[in-house]
Amino acid sequence: MRMVIYSAIITLVAVLLSCSVQTPVAHPARFEFAFCSDIHFACNHGDEQLKRNIDTWRRQLASVDFLVVAGDLTCDGAEDEFIQLQVLFKSLKKPVYTLPGNHDLLLENVEDDHLYRKCFPKGFGCSYFEHHGIGFLFLDISDGGKASVTIKEDVGQWLARKMSRVSIATPIIVISHFPLHPSTPEYATRKSDRIFSALDQKNVIGYLSGHYHAWWSMERGGVPFYTVGSLLPATNNHDTSDKHGYYKVAVLGNEIKVEFVELVDAKQLIEQEKSEETMDGEDFFKE
Repeated sequence: MRMVIYSAIITLVAVLLSCSVQTPVAHPARFEFAFCSDIHFACNHGDEQLKRNIDTWRRQLASVDFLVVAGDLTCDGAEDEFIQLQVLFKSLKKPVYTLPGNHDLLLENVEDDHLYRKCFPKGFGCSYFEHHGIGFLFLDISDGGKASVTIKEDVGQWLARKMSRVSIATPIIVISHFPLHPSTPEYATRKSDRIFSALDQKNVIGYLSGHYHAWWSMERGGVPFYTVGSLLPATNNHDTSDKHGYYKVAVLGNEIKVEFVELVDAKQLIEQEKSEETMDGEDFFKE
């Protein structure tokens, strides 16, 4: 009799454990985070534009849980650019998660290690974490300073191992610098099937990328893919649009909604810079 009861208990526990793995998220997470890419700090006075508007950005980010900067933080990967960005990011008073872009890996230090890794050690390589029950998958698929990249086999293998330990019910948001959708008009990542083979059976609710410098979106299998334009007017968009800023991403359980937010009023900034140049010229001639 005891053996029967014991066997029944074991069976019940096994069933309960099995059900717990497959159970969907009971209480959909509702929070916001900010997503941007391609700051290109120090390119065409981009550093001045960001410094001038950092207080505005801090106020805009008041409602978000954290900020994601998906690569090309700098113009040419100089250490001074990274150091200045560290200070500016700290002043935002929000957690900041980063990935490297090709512009961040153009230079190497004397130890044959990228300066980016030295300044942002937690933002190097692929990683995964969960926030309020939502998985965030950061894919570092960079290849030095190359503008076009291919998914390497070891990335696909790492991803397969990592995803094998993530519940099929967990909503996942995928972050990368290089766009993963095969139909991206420019700079589509090659061999992206190595990513999709590990993710197509998971509960992926969105892909967010940069690099293309364009406000582009498309679906694949019902899952939205978004790319963002450059953060600042100092760097042109590849789609020739004059929209510069970032996305505020609302996470609503099993879906995301993006809202464009302009950090800098481009037209106003250009007029302001022209006015300052004129005043500088007038002061010069007065002397």
